[in-house]
Amino acid sequence: ADILSGYTLVASELVAQLDELPTHVIVNAGVGGFAASVCGYLWDALGEQRPVFITAEPDVADCVYRSGAAGAPTPCPGALDTLQGGLACGEVSPQAFDVLRNGADA
Repeated sequence: ADILSGYTLVASELVAQLDELPTHVIVNAGVGGFAASVCGYLWDALGEQRPVFITAEPDVADCVYRSGAAGAPTPCPGALDTLQGGLACGEVSPQAFDVLRNGADA
């Protein structure tokens, strides 16, 4: 929980430096912690003005996508062989999934 709270600092600093709010935000997914933190911050801080929130992940390590499609945490099978080593994640964080299933638009 402390790590997820720390990730919100990135989002708050980003919003503070913008001249205008973005229409879309694309964030790497991994196990979902960083994405959920940014998504949650934007949802809480901006409310109805929050941007469209999109997660991105390698197609061979798409546990967040699979979980969203299934409506529940769903592991990603296979070798998770991707050049994006930090995103070679086979299971979404249950805590992150609770935020992303309602907050992510794609």
